[in-house]
Amino acid sequence: MSASPGMEIIVRKVGRIAELFHQEDCETLARQEQLLQLAEMIERIERSTRHLLQHHAHRAGLTVLDSQVLAAIYERNEDARPGVIADDVHMPLSTMTSVAARLERRELVERARASDDGRSYVLRITGAGEDVLLKMLSSIFDDLDDVLDESGGGALDDVVTALGKVCTIAEMLETRARGAGSVN
Repeated sequence: MSASPGMEIIVRKVGRIAELFHQEDCETLARQEQLLQLAEMIERIERSTRHLLQHHAHRAGLTVLDSQVLAAIYERNEDARPGVIADDVHMPLSTMTSVAARLERRELVERARASDDGRSYVLRITGAGEDVLLKMLSSIFDDLDDVLDESGGGALDDVVTALGKVCTIAEMLETRARGAGSVN
């Protein structure tokens, strides 16, 4: 039986990594292979999550960006200033302004003056916006429930535990990177 295309990519990458590090130590190479497999798995999770979000956003009549902004506005509630939301969803303020205008035209969000600064404004989700967001999220959760049921008992607990550990490691790496400062 031949290796899957994904596994072939991993094997090829591991070979290249070994060349890069010129390691003779088999234990070190095995550890690097595991780390590379972890990176590949994270990439697969990101890709699958992106496709899932695209599918459900489209079904709800939104772009992925629209859905991310709508969710961020809902989550921020009274502190949904355009600059804050742009930071939350990692986009330039100019793009955020365009997305907010599109959501406002569709009456999914509205602009209101900020209570602490009459010159600036906040975005608020409307009832229609909440309905669209709820429809999209309910659809995603229904799919997740179905897949977890198909995966067998305990799958949700296993996934939550494993991803909790991955998140902890990622946060530790982020903290370390921030502590080292930016390199130009």
